Amino acid sequence: MDARISPLGAGNLDDYATTYREFTWASVDREFAWSTGGRYNVAAEAIDRHAENWRRNKIALYSVRADGEVRKLTFSEMANLTSRFASGLEKLGAVKGDRVLVYLDRIPELYVSIVGIAKMGGIAGPLFSALGPEAVKDRALDCNASIIVTSPYLYRRLEPVLDELLVVKKFIIVGDDEVPEGRTIRFDKVLESGDSRYPAANMAPTDPYIIHYRPAPPASPRECCSATAPWSNRWWAANTWWT
Repeated sequence: MDARISPLGAGNLDDYATTYREFTWASVDREFAWSTGGRYNVAAEAIDRHAENWRRNKIALYSVRADGEVRKLTFSEMANLTSRFASGLEKLGAVKGDRVLVYLDRIPELYVSIVGIAKMGGIAGPLFSALGPEAVKDRALDCNASIIVTSPYLYRRLEPVLDELLVVKKFIIVGDDEVPEGRTIRFDKVLESGDSRYPAANMAPTDPYIIHYRPAPPASPRECCSATAPWSNRWWAANTWWT
């Protein structure tokens, strides 16, 4: 990779004891653009503000495949892709508050999708790619998901329950495989339709932006929504993501 931090090094935390002793959430809040009149949106804080300063060419995401192939996206590239995806979702009819499930392996498009959904004010629902069709169906119906982002092989896994997923208006398919007919559209087509200048939606501190499900057998899966407030999202900002 471009740089390595020694396991014995301090990294970006030079004085843990002082930081621990003096830390307050109020001091963290002042670091966000929304505390000085900026947009209240986790995607803007995590990506866009870094794409507008010296970090624009810093790697935001490393993706390392099992075969060793490495993909890298800078903050500038992530800002561009997530804005286009957010804009493309709106052109598909998505509105603020819509639930959009992301049923993908841990590939860059997963992170572009989740940040893009948050950017347009939607509620992203990341789903474990090992889930079976019934589990995905239960989650989609429970949260009334309007869109599912997935891959060709995972879409085929859902075929037994597609007729029961009538609440889902569109399946966005990531990859170069032939896209089945029906309620499907290519991920690349959504990006092509989007505007890279799309401004992040202005959210309220209590607006949810992500929904997590955990198994709760034998009953239905339980959900947990996270709000946009800074104390739940600080760890997104200025970090490099690995997948």
